[in-house]
Amino acid sequence: MTIVTSACVLAVIASVIFAVRANDADATNTLGPSHARLLADVALAHALVPVATPDGVARDPQGRAMSTRYALATRRAQLVEQEAARRHDAEARVATWIAAAAAQAAQVRQVNDAVWDRLAQCETGGNWGLHGARFSGGLGIFNGTWDAFGGREFASNAGSATRDQQIAVAERIRARFGYTGWGCAPHVGLGRTTMN
Repeated sequence: MTIVTSACVLAVIASVIFAVRANDADATNTLGPSHARLLADVALAHALVPVATPDGVARDPQGRAMSTRYALATRRAQLVEQEAARRHDAEARVATWIAAAAAQAAQVRQVNDAVWDRLAQCETGGNWGLHGARFSGGLGIFNGTWDAFGGREFASNAGSATRDQQIAVAERIRARFGYTGWGCAPHVGLGRTTMN
C-alpha cells in the first residue's frame, strides 16, 4: 500500500512539473485557481509521503503513524510472533546442548562402569556381594578404607552396598590415590598410578 501511494504521489508531482515546465514563465504566473489548487494538493501529498521506519509502521515526515489500527495490531502481532520464534530457537539450542551433554555424560559413565567391571572381575571375580574379614565388595575395598571414604553412609561394608554405591566410594578413593589401591589395576591396563 505504501509503494502504491508513493508511486501515485510521484506521478502527480511529475505531471505537475511537466505541466509547469511546458508553459513559459508568463504562463506560470497566470495559472488559474484549479492549477493553484493542484499545486497545493501536490505539496500536501508530498508532505504525506510515508517514510520507511524500522518498526514497519508507515509514518509521515513528522513521525505520525499513517497506518490504521488494524495495521498497527498486525505489526504488534508480527513482533510477538517473531519474539516467540526467537525464544523457541534459543530453547531448541539449549535443549540440543543439554541432550548432547547428557549423551556425553552417559558415554563417560558407560566407559567408567566398564573400567570398574573389569577391575571387579580381576579383584573378586565380579562378586559385588563379597563379605570378607579385611576386604569386601566387588572391588575388594579394604574395610577401613570403606569407612574412611564415607562408605558407611551406604552400608556397614562394601559387600552390603549396591554396585553403584561401591563405585561411588571407589571414585572417591581413585580421586585421591588413583588406582594404586587395587593390585589388579596393572593387569587390566590401568597401571598403579593411572588417574582416570
